[in-house]
Amino acid sequence: MAFLQVKNRAVSTLASGISDSDLSLTVAAGEGAKFPQPGNGFHITIEDEILKCTARSGDTLTVTRAQEGTGAAAHSAGKAVELRITAKLISDLNAAEVGDLKPPTKALDMNSQNVTGVASLTATELHGTTYWGDVHLEDVECPICHRKFKTEDRLVFIVSKVEEKFITAIPVHLTCDGGQ
Repeated sequence: MAFLQVKNRAVSTLASGISDSDLSLTVAAGEGAKFPQPGNGFHITIEDEILKCTARSGDTLTVTRAQEGTGAAAHSAGKAVELRITAKLISDLNAAEVGDLKPPTKALDMNSQNVTGVASLTATELHGTTYWGDVHLEDVECPICHRKFKTEDRLVFIVSKVEEKFITAIPVHLTCDGGQ
């Protein structure tokens, strides 16, 4: 499932009016960068119309009109152009399955390596990437329940230290029950 792009405080005004059939619009000078790069697109609202932005170049947005059951309308210069949360975005999130949210993009090759306490990856390696792979924790105990990790245990990795280039995480059983 492809989600629409979002960005906080993406608000501007129309630099000039648009008709109900225009497929591009210009926001106030220098304010196009407030909006995200479209990727899968993003919705903007002008008055009662929702438009989907499919491209952005400087302050010019290319749009598809009349989204989510709204009607195309003319809009005057100075009207607010806002990236808002819309019903479609919420519906997409509600319909998403866990696997839709962020699939692995890189395998973390830790096969056949023992982790003896704490493992580190650089922040650059982590940024924007979801990792998966086999992690062997032989003779290592959970710091909460003190049980040794075994095959098929469900774990979480708690970030214990963040530095400029490294993130340190500690493995813990997903549901520590005090040793049962």
